Amino acid sequence: MTEAGVRRVSLPTRSEGSHKSRLSGKRLTAHVIMERPMKLTKYFEGVKGIGVLATADAQSKVNVAIYARPHFLDQNDDSHCVFIMSDRASHDNVKANPHAAYLFVEEGADHEGKRLTLTMVREETDLEKIQAIRRRGVPLASEEGSKYLVHFRIDAVRPLIGAE
Repeated sequence: MTEAGVRRVSLPTRSEGSHKSRLSGKRLTAHVIMERPMKLTKYFEGVKGIGVLATADAQSKVNVAIYARPHFLDQNDDSHCVFIMSDRASHDNVKANPHAAYLFVEEGADHEGKRLTLTMVREETDLEKIQAIRRRGVPLASEEGSKYLVHFRIDAVRPLIGAE
């Protein structure tokens, strides 16, 4: 990288059929502008939309549920996130099978969003901590029952559409 977001690339030239190009044997230098991926912490801070968490139990029975954007406890760590979970099917599933997927569709965007592949690493039940990280004005889905702060490792991040 020569400067932020710009990489110098050396491209070989080739001969064209039986006629050699004037540049044959020389190298061209091109500047390719590369878009730096936005940090997940910043992405989820600044975007609104709808999220869906998919989990499966030990017998592979799938459950999907609407979930808020993930929380990032360390703003410099894009490899771990947390979700606030109630004592329902999604929570039961990640305790039995730690693998999950989170799909986020941006509000008003035309097929923009993210897909996260997740693995549960631990959970907490500290209600004060859960209340502290809740986004202001966003009520818990249910005030009843136990709440869990479930920590996930982010194994992969892909766009909403495509296989990047």
